[in-house]
Amino acid sequence: MVAMWERMGQWFGNLWESTYGSVNDQTIHAWTGALNRFTEQELAGAIRSCEDWDGKFPPTFPEFKALCMAARSAAKPNITERRLQRETRTGKPDSMIEHLSRHASSHVARTELKKMKQIEAGEQVETKEESMTKLGLHRRWS
Repeated sequence: MVAMWERMGQWFGNLWESTYGSVNDQTIHAWTGALNRFTEQELAGAIRSCEDWDGKFPPTFPEFKALCMAARSAAKPNITERRLQRETRTGKPDSMIEHLSRHASSHVARTELKKMKQIEAGEQVETKEESMTKLGLHRRWS
């Protein structure tokens, strides 16, 4: 936190120190305690954002905290990345179709998932139009 405080002092000059004090003042301890739930990477991301800060004044504590939260969100992998990481770690495919089929609750969903599995396997699947024609329902919609 001391290194961050000094860096902010370099970027914002006397305005930083006159607003928040030096590394020997109590404010740095308050910030340290309030920011302890963030990782070093998240804090580093927030500090990098301050380098391009275009505000008239240095960021306030709530603004800096918001920058930490933004860095956390940017670092969090999305569901596809998490699935790929899990596949790599376990060595087995974690197909989204398999996941959905385990949790499908309606007959229509199970039927559609069965078709998805067939398509994934390269099998021919009857289209909705073909099904309607086969049932003689094409005349209704014409």
